[in-house]
Amino acid sequence: MSDAEVQKLWEELRGTTRSAWFAYVRGDRNVAEFAVATPSERKKKKAWQDPAVQRSLRAAAVVRLQYAAQMLESLDVCRPCSSSSYRGAIRGAASAWQDASEMALPLWPFDIPDGEPFAS
Repeated sequence: MSDAEVQKLWEELRGTTRSAWFAYVRGDRNVAEFAVATPSERKKKKAWQDPAVQRSLRAAAVVRLQYAAQMLESLDVCRPCSSSSYRGAIRGAASAWQDASEMALPLWPFDIPDGEPFAS
């Protein structure tokens, strides 16, 4: 995203809460679909053609994919399925979940001088 697009997104999100943004990132079906869609699939979906919608979907999809990368990192480090015992696998899965849940939530693309747009 260009600096101008980030600034527009910042203005569009001003007044929303951080929790609402993360609920959108995690829970909106369009974000999940946009994250894995090819460029040609994105062009075909009429609901995604509005520039404001594209900005929010792009930013949310990047953050969602950052979550996925963090989870994969946790799973790689903790290796919950490397144990041959049931208890070992459960212990590894719990460790991976805890590790992932303690990771900082990314706020990309709001690393601009004006900071984040979210209301307190």
